[in-house]
Amino acid sequence: MVGEALDQVLGESKGPILVTPEPYQTSQARTLTHGEAAGLEGPAVLVATDGSEVSLRAAEYAAQVAGGLGARLFALYVVDEDLTFHSGIHYGDFVGRLSEDGREAAGKVRALAEKAGVEFEELIVLGRPARAIVAVAEELGAEPVVLGSEGKSTLEHALLGSVSEEVLRHANRTVLVVGGHPGSSPGLER
Repeated sequence: MVGEALDQVLGESKGPILVTPEPYQTSQARTLTHGEAAGLEGPAVLVATDGSEVSLRAAEYAAQVAGGLGARLFALYVVDEDLTFHSGIHYGDFVGRLSEDGREAAGKVRALAEKAGVEFEELIVLGRPARAIVAVAEELGAEPVVLGSEGKSTLEHALLGSVSEEVLRHANRTVLVVGGHPGSSPGLER
């Protein structure tokens, strides 16, 4: 039910949707190596990217939000571990190919960060996308977490769910979900 409502709101909205859930205890899963996040100072904004047009729209919002907050922008690309195991080709080659896709997607976000004048860092991790996004956001102390959402068919949604829906259900952070609106230009200046 939440997924259907989210899809409908995103489909009809002309802008992004900001959700700030009530805090609750989340998984203690660690994604970054010990000590990596400890060295980070100041605010952080996390944007999940998969290289799609919708995630690029989300990255534009994230860069502008990071600039407004004086925050460092982290672009996260998750190499989907489920997809890698079922690919039918050599595991190492497939992970390498997806990691290259991640570097390309993060490069697009880097360009947006540079344009907005914000510090930038890319993260490429292996895992399940929604879980990895939530774990990395917790590790970094990122606020907000920004992601794109593409509408799925009712059947796909019922069987698979969506990454944005799972992040909204499990994040203990503010989440900004940006929908795709063909023909409209991304960005906050309207």
